[in-house]
Amino acid sequence: MPDADKIFNAKNNLIFPGFIDVHTHMRDSTLEYKENFVTGTSAAVAGGFTTILDMPNTVPPITSVKELIHRKHTAKNTILCNMGFYCSPLSGKDIKELINEGAIGFKIYLHKPFEDQDLSNNNIMEIMLEIKKNNSILCVHAEDYSFSGNSESTSSNKAEVLAINKIINLVKQINCKIHFAHISTHEGLEIIKKHKNVLNISCEATPHHALLDKNDASDNFGYCEPKLKDKTDRESILKGIIDGSIDIVATDHAPHTIAEKKNLKKPGFPGLETT
Repeated sequence: MPDADKIFNAKNNLIFPGFIDVHTHMRDSTLEYKENFVTGTSAAVAGGFTTILDMPNTVPPITSVKELIHRKHTAKNTILCNMGFYCSPLSGKDIKELINEGAIGFKIYLHKPFEDQDLSNNNIMEIMLEIKKNNSILCVHAEDYSFSGNSESTSSNKAEVLAINKIINLVKQINCKIHFAHISTHEGLEIIKKHKNVLNISCEATPHHALLDKNDASDNFGYCEPKLKDKTDRESILKGIIDGSIDIVATDHAPHTIAEKKNLKKPGFPGLETT
């Protein structure tokens, strides 16, 4: 081996390859007052991440080739680690050209569809069929739309369970690759575990859902989507990470200004340097 410029004594330390974060919300563009690609990827590298995947609910959202090209152009020569971009298709017809432009995968938000985005079962199945044809993957924010307007109901576990069951039923008809983002409930995880051996599905959990419950952060600064749940849910998520039934730890890194958290109750918080 050639000599290194520096030698570090790593005795009594754990050595890992660079981490991959499959779920980040890099701000930039119209939201660069919160964070830009330089500060966001600086946080990634500081946290040990050498590759991150960027979610599409930017402003404007990444639903078209035009917006994907603009997002990639904005990131070029400013990012400090490897980066891939998720897109959120308006219909199945968008899949092929988005993949040709470099989409790393696709994401739908069942609780908050974008404008002009039809997330009825038929349209989701059309999206899934095209994703399967092109050997890509669909990431799902699994909270049922009927709960999104009711803050109390959304905190219940039923919103996640209904959404997971809905997607599972669709996958039984079109078995494309499905990845469930930030699982937060005991019941939701049990449903996924039950079907993992027969369907092409995976799931992730965040550090905050594994280490915090709703009693730890009850003010606006602790608000996230999905919300922090009960102690039994937290324990189940942590156990799932330990025993491998949860495939990935992902940050859901989503910074806001202090004023936005305090006054507007914006969901999410930074995670790249704390994971």
